Amino acid sequence: MEQATLYLSRDENLRANWQLNDPGTSGLGTGPPLIRDPVDTNARVHLDDRRRHLQFEGTVSAGDLPGQSSRLDCDQGAGKLNGRQANFTINGDPLATVAPEQPYRFEFTESSSGSRLNAKGDATPV
Repeated sequence: MEQATLYLSRDENLRANWQLNDPGTSGLGTGPPLIRDPVDTNARVHLDDRRRHLQFEGTVSAGDLPGQSSRLDCDQGAGKLNGRQANFTINGDPLATVAPEQPYRFEFTESSSGSRLNAKGDATPV
């Protein structure tokens, strides 16, 4: 993708335009295809999450870290979260390697409103 603009919304009942099925419906379905090699520079993102009372307007970039394409994916974003400046970075295993039998490792940093959050962990895909 190049020069993408994403409009993401979720209502109070958890219905989101990025989900294939509404919450609470039977069966998980296959969902949209997993993007295993995302590359986008400065995509515009407009998020309105009424369930979590979050609004974000800014830019997000996704792709491999320079010189580390076989090891990590990197997502970065900057913009306004609920009207205040916010920045985040997520570094994780390449999406191309995601498999149900192994954990997905990641590191996350976010700063906004004079606070900073750092997290490191792993998640097992379902």
